[in-house]
Amino acid sequence: MSRILLRLCLCTVFLSNQALGQTLSTTRISLGHPANGDVERIGHYLAVSGFSAQSRWLSLIGLGDFEHMSVSIPAEAQFFGRMTLAGHEQEQLVFLTQHGLSVFSPERQRHMNLVEVSSLYSVADEQRLRFKDFVQDVNGSGLSDFLIPDFHLYHLLVQQSDGTFDRYQLPIDALVRTRDDTVQYRPRRPFLMDINLDGKTDVVFVRDGKLWAFLQQEGGNFAERAQIIDPGVRLSPDHEANVRTGDGRSFEDLRIYRVHDFQDLDGDGLTDLVVREEVFESAIDQNSTYRIHYGRKGSSGLEFPAEPDTGIATSGFQFEPVFEDITGNGRKDFYTPSAQFGVRAIIRALLRGNARLDIEFYVMDESRNFPSEPNYRHRVSADVSIGAARVDLPLVKTACFDDTGRKSLLIGEKRDELAVYAPAQGRLFEREPTRFSMPLPRDGARARVLDLDHGLAQELVLPFDAQDDAAHRNQVLLLRLVEEHSGNSSR
Repeated sequence: MSRILLRLCLCTVFLSNQALGQTLSTTRISLGHPANGDVERIGHYLAVSGFSAQSRWLSLIGLGDFEHMSVSIPAEAQFFGRMTLAGHEQEQLVFLTQHGLSVFSPERQRHMNLVEVSSLYSVADEQRLRFKDFVQDVNGSGLSDFLIPDFHLYHLLVQQSDGTFDRYQLPIDALVRTRDDTVQYRPRRPFLMDINLDGKTDVVFVRDGKLWAFLQQEGGNFAERAQIIDPGVRLSPDHEANVRTGDGRSFEDLRIYRVHDFQDLDGDGLTDLVVREEVFESAIDQNSTYRIHYGRKGSSGLEFPAEPDTGIATSGFQFEPVFEDITGNGRKDFYTPSAQFGVRAIIRALLRGNARLDIEFYVMDESRNFPSEPNYRHRVSADVSIGAARVDLPLVKTACFDDTGRKSLLIGEKRDELAVYAPAQGRLFEREPTRFSMPLPRDGARARVLDLDHGLAQELVLPFDAQDDAAHRNQVLLLRLVEEHSGNSSR
């Protein structure tokens, strides 16, 4: 029976490029539901969620045999995630529900209630199931802990070696926005860093331009009262950063300074601060500069200079800006697709059904500076459908296919061709790509680059939904670029 199922749901082909001696291995899995949700690796499985107007689904694809199983989603589940549970070597599938957390066992096809906890998500969305990164290892134990937002605080659940949890309440309020007769609540983003440089990870939030740090104590306990820290960097208070129309202020020359991220960009082991400066020319026209303040050791812990050490000036609307090491030298580089949304661009998109995007790459040099102009630029187009109220972004990803750490640029073209721009000597990518004819999903933004076998090379995961071409509808394609040894093959 398993062989029959495998033949029905699995098809693997190899597309080769003789000149470069490389082969693109493609594995196709038919799910039976749209793969329009999230795609994440969880232990030995690839978890794929999907939804329609009436239903929501979650499938687990085995990464050994590529067979898939449907997971019964708890009616009260709001999000899914992954965790390392005491007594288990592999990661587990975990759900955040209206009442707490539950773990799913693929072997037993059973859900087990893990712990009860209240949250901001007291009513489940019956039409969506999305992945949410509410799981962290805050104390370096190798076991997963949880940071669950509520309206006025975060619940921190620290897992012990026996699978029980120590509970801490971190008082920090959610962000709220009213619109007509509706109210929207959004939790503040938690950042994990060693803010006082004592060798232990702390939980830090940003509120009104200040850092609210809940410090980890000796023995692994957490303070339930925040230490409020002035980072010494220009940040907009919450009421200024909450940009919306109808407030009576002009958007002309409006400047907003908000924390974009905390992460170690230069590889020195200290957390750096990235501030995003948003400069508005009008309500629909804005430019962004990423102001980078490198972390330093101070007398009381981590400190940042008042003025940025370096920065990246971009123009237009940004789609998912990314800091990652593209060149393999241990330093984070930057790239982002961006679009100009002036009046002319909007009219062009309405008339032609597409909008131009510029992908700009900035490489950090040995002096930890970013250039004033991009090191590399590539232009693509996004499909705009007024009838479907939809903008389909092209596939734009970077992936490492070998042990060098250098990444290739992957561009989807016309939904039937993948262009791979390999790393080049003396420049970021080769001028001419290797092209592979293959189906691509309508919405390239859902493509993921993942390490599916804990190896040095990465794989490209392409999810297809119910609105893709009939031949590829409701499928997942797994792609890997491998060295070719003996011509074409298939199975």
